[in-house]
Amino acid sequence: MKYPATLILIAWLFARCSKPTAPADASITESGTLPIEYPTLVIDEQHQMKGTNTPSAYQIAAAAGIRIDATQFHFTYGTNAVTPNMVQLIGDKSAYRLSRLTETNIYVIDRTILEVVKGGAFRGFRSGDHVMFAIGRSTRGPEKEDFWVSWVGQIEVK
Repeated sequence: MKYPATLILIAWLFARCSKPTAPADASITESGTLPIEYPTLVIDEQHQMKGTNTPSAYQIAAAAGIRIDATQFHFTYGTNAVTPNMVQLIGDKSAYRLSRLTETNIYVIDRTILEVVKGGAFRGFRSGDHVMFAIGRSTRGPEKEDFWVSWVGQIEVK
């Protein structure tokens, strides 16, 4: 081969461009142990809030966190296809967002990856909670963050 370094660089670039199906922290927790089993919410059209449409909320039992599976949903902003990199939650006078932008189809949402936007620390999903959550695309600049919402839904904790 005449240019092996070029071939290796091209292969590396293609590997970096592929979208992961799960975030790195979905399979192992920060402590290096297997993750706790969380309820899984499958993102679909039936649970998506649009305009004045208020569909039924996802129903879950109390848990320290959830998994969001968006592998079967195609996200858009307007008419443009987008790859989400942000999840935000609002409930109980508090707001949270992922602590880092993460392009994936599966999100694990718990206290280890959420940062507080408003209110107190994330305490998990407790019985009686009603939470709204949004999935979309975020850009963070030095002075502000823009968040383009592609999907909004609700969670009721039994």
